[in-house]
Amino acid sequence: TKIMRVYIISGGFNINSIDISENNPSNQTPYSGTPVAIPGIVELENYDNGGEGIAYHDLTSGNEGDVYRTDDVDIEVCSEGGHNIGWVQPEEWLAYTINVTQAANYDFNLRCATEQSGVLRIELDGQDISGSVNISATGGWQNWTTV
Repeated sequence: TKIMRVYIISGGFNINSIDISENNPSNQTPYSGTPVAIPGIVELENYDNGGEGIAYHDLTSGNEGDVYRTDDVDIEVCSEGGHNIGWVQPEEWLAYTINVTQAANYDFNLRCATEQSGVLRIELDGQDISGSVNISATGGWQNWTTV
């Protein structure tokens, strides 16, 4: 298994999921109890268990959306169904335990919505694998596009 982190470089957007066609601290566990199989879809609200500084880093206290989970990550109901991470700020991140089932080249397709542009990156076991990913304004917090 691998640990994938989604780092927010500049804030101001909502993120819903990443469709993806060892480094595990002892108290960090997959949200569902099982690593996400890759290729597959990582629902971003299902970041690992383990708390602040282990499974996520969030700069504001409390869950602004007040739904789905009870920690400090801001989660809201998503117009596409389910939930999305909102109110993201620079330097925040989320960690996911994934199981890459086969060696291959993979495309990452992020579902994003925003009234302003932002930037993020994806790391795998501490290595930047995406570079800076620019998120362009979509015209609204629930106007989703694939990046």
